[in-house]
Amino acid sequence: NKAHSIVASMLEQRAPGPLVIALNKVDRVEKLTLLPVMAALAERFPDASIVPVSALRNDGIEALVDTWIARLPERPPPFGRDQITDATERFIAAELIREKLFVLTRDEIPYSTAVEIEVFDEAEPGPDGERGLVTIFARILVERAGQKGIVIGKGGLLLKEVGTRSRAELQALLGSRVRLDLHVTVRKDWTRSPRMLRDLGIT
Repeated sequence: NKAHSIVASMLEQRAPGPLVIALNKVDRVEKLTLLPVMAALAERFPDASIVPVSALRNDGIEALVDTWIARLPERPPPFGRDQITDATERFIAAELIREKLFVLTRDEIPYSTAVEIEVFDEAEPGPDGERGLVTIFARILVERAGQKGIVIGKGGLLLKEVGTRSRAELQALLGSRVRLDLHVTVRKDWTRSPRMLRDLGIT
C-alpha cells in the first residue's frame, strides 16, 4: 500500500550501510498479511535484516536489539559521555511537534506528515545574559486536503493541543520562554521529493 511505498522510497535514499527494517504493530495484522510484506521488502532490499516487532506487547524487541548489535560495526564512541545528541535544536523541535501529532491523532495521522521549522529566532535576550524568548514558526506538511483537516481537528482544537503540549516541552528543553506558531500546509507528493527529504533531515 501507499505507506509501504513511502517507507521503501525513503529507505532507497538512505546513506549506505547495514540496513535493519523493524516492522512494528505485527500484533494487529494476520500472518497471511505480514508475510507478503516481508517477502516484498526482502526482494527489494536483499541485504536487509527484517525484524517483525510489537512495541505494545514487547514482542521481538530483544531480537531487534540483537540484530542491531550484530549488524553494527565496532568503533570508538563518536561523542563524549556528556553529549546526548548531535541533532540541532531546530531538528529536535520539529520531531517533538511531530511526536505530539502522532500521540494526539493515534491511528488517524498519515505517515506522510512532517514538520518544517521555518523560523527559530532568539533575537529577544533574557535578563542577566540568560536565554530569552525563543520564537518558533513551524509548518506541518501533509499531502492531501483531507489530511489537513485531520491535523487541525474540529474547530482547530487538535492543532491547538499540539501547540500547547509542544510549547511546554520545548520550554523545558530550551530553558526559556517559547512562542510557537503552527501552520498546516498541503504540499502534494512531498515524500517523493529528494530535496524536501534532505531539507527535513529525513535522508
